[in-house]
Amino acid sequence: MSTENQVPSVIAEIIEHKRQALLEERRQKEEAEQRERQEAEAIGKAKYDEYIQAALLKVPEYLRQYVAPTHEVPDFYRIGKGWDTPND
Repeated sequence: MSTENQVPSVIAEIIEHKRQALLEERRQKEEAEQRERQEAEAIGKAKYDEYIQAALLKVPEYLRQYVAPTHEVPDFYRIGKGWDTPND
């Protein structure tokens, strides 16, 4: 009975090769998504920093020492994608 249920070695090798190829494809896709997210976050952080600097320039100089951005960290990914823009 056990000989009837065994997978031939050639077929097992094909299955294993396909499994490895799918794992590699998934790993590459995850790495690409992670790189894209990091790039969007970097763009978002730069846009946010520019916005804060522009906003601080609108505050009179004698008040600037009392003005500080909130300590809440914005979602740089959303800002980088253009989905979340700060209010003027």
